[in-house]
Amino acid sequence: MKKQLRINLASIIFLLATSLFSMQIFAQAENALSFDNIDDEVEVPGASARIAGSNQISLTCWVKPMNTNIVFPDYDGFAGIRNNNDADFYIVQFGPRRVEARFRNSSGVNFDVVDSTIQIGVWQHYTLTYNGSELTLYRNGIIVGTTIANGTITNTSVPFTVGSMVYGAFNYYMFGELDEVTLWNRFLTPFQIRCLANFGTSPTTPGLQLYYKCNQGTPGGINVSQTSLTDETGNSNGFFSGFALSGPTSNFVVGVTTVTDIADNICPGSTYTFGLQSLTAPGVYTQVFPSASGCDSTVRLTLTNGINDAVNLAGNTLTAQQANAQYQWIDCQNGNQPISGANSQSYVAASSGPYAVIITSGSCTDTSACISIPTLNVTTAQLLTGVSIFPNPVQDQLTVRLLAAESDVQLVVADLSGRTLYNEKHSGDNFQINTTEWAKGVYTMTLRTGEKQMTGRFTK
Repeated sequence: MKKQLRINLASIIFLLATSLFSMQIFAQAENALSFDNIDDEVEVPGASARIAGSNQISLTCWVKPMNTNIVFPDYDGFAGIRNNNDADFYIVQFGPRRVEARFRNSSGVNFDVVDSTIQIGVWQHYTLTYNGSELTLYRNGIIVGTTIANGTITNTSVPFTVGSMVYGAFNYYMFGELDEVTLWNRFLTPFQIRCLANFGTSPTTPGLQLYYKCNQGTPGGINVSQTSLTDETGNSNGFFSGFALSGPTSNFVVGVTTVTDIADNICPGSTYTFGLQSLTAPGVYTQVFPSASGCDSTVRLTLTNGINDAVNLAGNTLTAQQANAQYQWIDCQNGNQPISGANSQSYVAASSGPYAVIITSGSCTDTSACISIPTLNVTTAQLLTGVSIFPNPVQDQLTVRLLAAESDVQLVVADLSGRTLYNEKHSGDNFQINTTEWAKGVYTMTLRTGEKQMTGRFTK
């Protein structure tokens, strides 16, 4: 029986509000970009054109500063636009606990806000926003400084930089990590800033001009094939300069998480509704939902197969790889008829031919591919020439006798349901099996020695 699985909007809102859900919920760390304080930087040429003429500008980033000995000219530029003439909108660290945020208009008049609450070695979220009359700096969604400001930037040729800031002949190369860097030609409200810090944003959000999630490569791995920082909006990628892109610094590293990760499975042949998406196959999918706080939250779903329908074949023993399920082995050569009593995870075939298994796990049911058992030379009393089992029928002790001594003989006995009752290795030419507690019925014996194998039956 196939089951249609559904994840609806109300369920996701409840998930985000309570962090309790029937699926697995986990926080998957995303990547960030590490800067070495020597020559690492990302540059986006001509990015000032994206905010030119606007009296609403915003800049945000997650930052983990590492520099404990900041003295001129070893200041740390986080991100922004700067020519120190007629186009400044940036955030820079210029002391162990001091951050400067500046807006300079096209008339060359600058307006500054200073924060003295930054922490070293800790992830924190900064937002600089301008609404045409005020310049305000936020740290972790809380205002740390504001000042009256006016004017616009009209210069369209100044680059946007990440991890550095130019000041005359000096570069303020950063020592630390940056993540989730954005530039906007709109004013962000306190509510929007809190949403952005907690949940990130959609690349299609109105006013978003640049969005660098830094989720490329492998954290701490070899990422030399990465030549630019991807802009999620598709507007302007940032060009790398100075990065080693290998190892724990000057490279992609583990960053902050702004996505809610969940995992679930899908029954074969079913449809899984995830927000506005109707999913029919395993994979990784994302969907934006409103959270309980009213913010837009991105949920990432890892969808896997609900049943593992793989079957292993060893000799004439078939074993389903899905554990802790219900099983029904079928005879593919006989119209897929169920085999009576064959309800275990393993099935020992009594004769050659194709077999499959119907697996039910939870609400999912699936059927494996048919697996062929090669031709078996089966007799009731002899397994190989000179090898015999007796007595048949047996009462309390079964004897297996070989024509010559062998050093490695695998002996397996199973009932007709496929349940293994005996599985031992022997050496010699004469073996005894205690069958006192076995129920009356028909049993299958498999003897393996070297590359030879035989299967036969006996009764009790």
